[in-house]
Amino acid sequence: MKEKVIIFDLEDTLTNATHRINLARKGQWDEFHELFILDKPNIPVAMVFAALVRFFPIIICTGKPETGREDVVEWLNGYHLRPHLLLMRLKEDDRPAIEVKADMIREVRSRDMDPFIAFDDDELCCSMYRANGLTTLQIGIETGGNQND
Repeated sequence: MKEKVIIFDLEDTLTNATHRINLARKGQWDEFHELFILDKPNIPVAMVFAALVRFFPIIICTGKPETGREDVVEWLNGYHLRPHLLLMRLKEDDRPAIEVKADMIREVRSRDMDPFIAFDDDELCCSMYRANGLTTLQIGIETGGNQND
């Protein structure tokens, strides 16, 4: 039997990126990602993460580039958020987040895991998760989802 796992998005789901969202809207992705480490946790979502990780493995699927892995691990450790697995966008992958995360779901399933719940802020990604049979909770921080987070 496949192991049940829960998917969490990172930026504007576990984190609150409102201080840098204007950079994303301008397409200034390098600057947007560089300021990630200054994000604060989205407290209600972080609390749900902390509660659920006691019962299910949690996988973070983020459109954030692999080049920022050290910052992400440092940020997660700093807030005592320890996922089972961290999947990130490959360095040269500039596809929309919905495509990147659909591939991540396939990867998770290929590892004999069964993702059954997803938390994400991006409306298109939430629709993709639902189409893949996951119960999906869309998170809102009033910044609006985008296709590169």
